[in-house]
Amino acid sequence: MNKFMSFVVNFFVVFSLIFLLIPVAHAGDIVQKGTVLEEDSYVFTIEEATRLLNRVDELEKKEEALQKYIQLDEIRTRQVDLYKLNLDYTSTQLDYYIDLSHTNQSLIDRYSKRKRYDTIENIGFLVLGVALTTTSFIVTDNIIDGMNQN
Repeated sequence: MNKFMSFVVNFFVVFSLIFLLIPVAHAGDIVQKGTVLEEDSYVFTIEEATRLLNRVDELEKKEEALQKYIQLDEIRTRQVDLYKLNLDYTSTQLDYYIDLSHTNQSLIDRYSKRKRYDTIENIGFLVLGVALTTTSFIVTDNIIDGMNQN
């Protein structure tokens, strides 16, 4: 068992030394000018990497702004829905008040006609009262004259 463990440890040590001695470039590693790559990869100069990093920062800021605009658009959409609902309610109330106004006008017209008839009726009662009073005086005077002649 000890031989197996020493073999495994030796294997990892040798394996680690081999990879430490062989130049391998990983993403983000700085390599010296003139280094030859053995596999396909993207290589950026420091200026390009800095420019790309700045562009990523700019895009992240724009994404945050976009999220804010999306939230504002949702609020605006709810506000427009409330305005539409309010407009419908206002329209319903306006129709109700117009109907109420027509009803009120028809009542005013009816009462106006009734008032005209009431005035004619009052004049008729006045004429009837005057005629009755005058007639009663005339009848009474004739009765009294008739009694005095006999």
